[in-house]
Amino acid sequence: MSSRPRQSNANLHPGQIVVDSQVHRHTSEQKKADDEALQWAKDAQLAAVQKGYERIGAIEDKMAEKQLKESADLENPIRPLKPWPRPRPVSKAPVVVPTSNQSKVEYTPLQINILTTTPYSI
Repeated sequence: MSSRPRQSNANLHPGQIVVDSQVHRHTSEQKKADDEALQWAKDAQLAAVQKGYERIGAIEDKMAEKQLKESADLENPIRPLKPWPRPRPVSKAPVVVPTSNQSKVEYTPLQINILTTTPYSI
């Protein structure tokens, strides 16, 4: 994509660059009003997120109760499903290689990114 505008849009708003680069000036009252409006919007968004979390928690609780009721009728009851923690990568232990004179040498596995280790990389 080129950095130049289309020919049809080239002279549509030529002064917009100057307008965008100017600092927007306010009085202290306008600044307070803007800050209060911004804080109110952030608080409203946070309240909406919290309400969503509470709603999802209530749905999960209902599902757990339903599963407990259904599994009570079975011979082998089923535990309610809960989210499991994500698996984390396990680091490999050093490899011990015996040499001819029976001394132990430890080697640690290396992870090599071929693209960054080429002699021609810039």
